[in-house]
Amino acid sequence: MPNRLNSLIGLMLLAMVGGPVSAQTIYGPGGLFVHPTAFPQARNSTTFNVSFLTQRDPDDTSETGYLPISLVTNLNGRTDVGALYLHRNLGDQRRESGGLFARYALSPDRPDRPALAIVVSFLAGDVRQSSVTLVASHQITRIATITRPLFTLHAGLMYGRRDDVAPASDGLSVYGGASVPLGHDFALIGEIGTQFAFDDRAASAFGLQYTGRGYSLGIGFVNTGRSDGERFFVGVGFGIGGGGR
Repeated sequence: MPNRLNSLIGLMLLAMVGGPVSAQTIYGPGGLFVHPTAFPQARNSTTFNVSFLTQRDPDDTSETGYLPISLVTNLNGRTDVGALYLHRNLGDQRRESGGLFARYALSPDRPDRPALAIVVSFLAGDVRQSSVTLVASHQITRIATITRPLFTLHAGLMYGRRDDVAPASDGLSVYGGASVPLGHDFALIGEIGTQFAFDDRAASAFGLQYTGRGYSLGIGFVNTGRSDGERFFVGVGFGIGGGGR
């Protein structure tokens, strides 16, 4: 998960077998491409996720490749915990980071109120950054006479800290996102956040998500806040454990 401190850069993960689709950030499974959502993965499920993306420095146009990998399990329907690994290519240099990810669902999504969750991530090694997020997510299923899943909205407040810069820096970001089903197992995802004081740009992302039987795939363009613009990324996730709501 790239450098936009906790704007956790977007990747895509996806949960398979028995689990709802979710997206992976550089810091772990989130829900959107860059930011986390309030929805945990399926009860008692385990997912393995891998993604690839690039970001380009807005000052010297150097390009960095990121390969984030995570293994995440749901403990009780409300709590996700997992291990994170990040491989970063910067020119001829190969750098590695490792960390932890956790999400705790405070309340489920209901017709009269959104789901709420706290999401925490931590990376050490080459990339040293951490974040804490309070996020709300709500599926809209009725407008006028239309009654079916129409779209899902997300809004969050994220605190992020970077310790791999001098001096170390922290800040707050507010973000919003949406997922719109397109039919035939495809969904359109878009999101944007306010810029952290230590970032070069505001974090943003858009793309498509496909959910198949036993796997999910995400393809899109993301800016983690430290790139000159949105850059291509792709990610896939596989369920390696059962689970059910």
